[in-house]
Amino acid sequence: MNKINATAVLLTVTICLSCFSGLGCNGEQAATEAQPEAPPKAAAKPAEPAATAPPPKVAEKPAAAAPPPAAEPAAAEPKLPAPWKNADIGTPAIAGSAEHADGKWTVEASGRIWGKADFCHFVYRPYSGDVEIIANVTNVASTENPWAAGGVMIRQSLDANAKSAFMGVSDSSQGGLIYNYRTQADGNTAETMVPGEGPQWMKLRREGGVIRGYHSDDGTSWTEVDSITFDMDSEVYIGLAVTENRETGTCAATFESVSVVPLKAKRE
Repeated sequence: MNKINATAVLLTVTICLSCFSGLGCNGEQAATEAQPEAPPKAAAKPAEPAATAPPPKVAEKPAAAAPPPAAEPAAAEPKLPAPWKNADIGTPAIAGSAEHADGKWTVEASGRIWGKADFCHFVYRPYSGDVEIIANVTNVASTENPWAAGGVMIRQSLDANAKSAFMGVSDSSQGGLIYNYRTQADGNTAETMVPGEGPQWMKLRREGGVIRGYHSDDGTSWTEVDSITFDMDSEVYIGLAVTENRETGTCAATFESVSVVPLKAKRE
């Protein structure tokens, strides 16, 4: 190769290297600069959820009507017919009770009728004047004492130590028929006993200042047990009395054909 051709080749190679090095063919930096990167696009705002329609309104149930007022329970039938009442006399260890049904009276009690004060159960009504109290004592059943008794009673008051008369039949023939009496308030009790056992009719007859005690097998023919003089006021309490005649245990007695017989007009 001659010298001219070699020079031309070298020039061509130099020009081409300049182009590849990022310079213009005239040796200057290419006019085209690297474009700056575009800023990142903002994240798209998430679409708001579509508004949810409110649930349909459930119709409210009408308030339940108030229930009608409950009917008042029927008043309990009185256990005793008027004007009769019952109460413990004194403070027996076991409270007594009494009830009446179909003409039968059932009285239960503990305590005793003795000494200076009585402890028994008494079914009573007030009465003024002369009178007879009569009852058929059909049964006397004690839990543990043959001296337990049931019968008729007249008292000056409901106090335990009041003047009183009691005509009764005991639980067994051992106790017999008993007329107990206390002629003074807070005084000692005395008694008159005769043989006999139930069932027996009992009667107390108050006439003037005297109270007589009787018994009968049939309610027609009467035998007097004793007659005791009392200084009682006109107003007294008459009725049925039951006693166990000891501090423990109870006695239950049943009565039928109970009657109150006025003897004459009330005394003043």
